[in-house]
Amino acid sequence: MRKKDIVKDLREKYGLTAACAKEVYDYFFDTIAAKLKENGKVALPGIGTLKVVQRSERKGRNPITGEEITIPARKALKFTAASAIKKAIN
Repeated sequence: MRKKDIVKDLREKYGLTAACAKEVYDYFFDTIAAKLKENGKVALPGIGTLKVVQRSERKGRNPITGEEITIPARKALKFTAASAIKKAIN
């Protein structure tokens, strides 16, 4: 499902204009991003939990040259699905 599909569903279900539906979509995801940056964790009941984790520096290989490289430490996003979603897809 893409952004335009979600915006279309919002328009049809709630009778919103295209601009308003897009604004709702953008607000929702901007809020999640801001809360992840602030708290490092966002729980979406019935869907799952998004959590920021720290990845440490590690060694890797350049796939083209085979040369060993250092992959720098960084933050990554981890998603854990809620049991309701797991049950729904199985």
